[in-house]
Amino acid sequence: MKFATYFSLGAAALLASAGAATAQVPSVISYQGRLLVGGRDFSGTGQFKFALVSPGTNATRQATAMATVTSGFITSISVIDGGAGYTSAPAVTIMDATGSGAAAMAQVSGGAVTSISVKNPGSGYSAPVVTVAPAPASFVYGTFWSNDGTSSAGSEPAAAVGVPVQEGLFNVLLGDTTLSNMQPVPASVFTQSDAHLRIWFNDGVNGFAPLAPDQRLGSVGYAMLAAQVANGGLGNGSVSAANLASNAVTSAAIVDGTIVAADVNSLSFSNTFWSVTGNPGTSAGPNFLGTTTSRCWSCT
Repeated sequence: MKFATYFSLGAAALLASAGAATAQVPSVISYQGRLLVGGRDFSGTGQFKFALVSPGTNATRQATAMATVTSGFITSISVIDGGAGYTSAPAVTIMDATGSGAAAMAQVSGGAVTSISVKNPGSGYSAPVVTVAPAPASFVYGTFWSNDGTSSAGSEPAAAVGVPVQEGLFNVLLGDTTLSNMQPVPASVFTQSDAHLRIWFNDGVNGFAPLAPDQRLGSVGYAMLAAQVANGGLGNGSVSAANLASNAVTSAAIVDGTIVAADVNSLSFSNTFWSVTGNPGTSAGPNFLGTTTSRCWSCT
């Protein structure tokens, strides 16, 4: 079965359901899409699986090598980095401004290039550049959320969600717990800077197949995270000194009477004010009780 797919995130639908600016942002994401089965619009109840995943990291690494030249001939090739993810021997090319004719073959073991043998030394080489072809891409994914909570490393969830499809068009609220096998989408998902929606579909005949490509989420889902800071409120301990710019908090921003003695380190004022119980660290001469003017001072 071949799926030709076109998807667009229902950003407007989500924002409309949120209502006024003071209303609570809903903990669901409205997703609209279109799919074709066998080149035709599908109609009926489709079985869908959903996961929010990372964009993926290519786990393979390209091997590198260096040639040894003797009297213009390539006599050996040393593997500098064997790379990772090779499933078969990669092509080896040798480029040089003056030489030609050299040929080499790579040997692979354990997913890495272990050696490169020279099959033809060529001639006229001066400064050859050896290039080992990259390994086939192999991406590693992380799962931030899935409809039934069973997906890991971007894998297919176990349970499906039934969604009606009309002439190829469907709409689903991701995180809508009124749907069977649908778990809520936690706002913590959107602490990730780059989340993608991955979908699997089953038309009831051909089994499940992933719909490609994964769809990157825009700003809509991140509104759920912003809703945690309702009316500018922040949880205790959520702002550290490192989060504040220098001189960000001034006396004008502190309500009178909100700072009590317990909030102040007594040592901060030990050499600023005279204490009725005495001041530590004082000495005659530089520390005194009096004035610095020529006026008389008396204490009664």
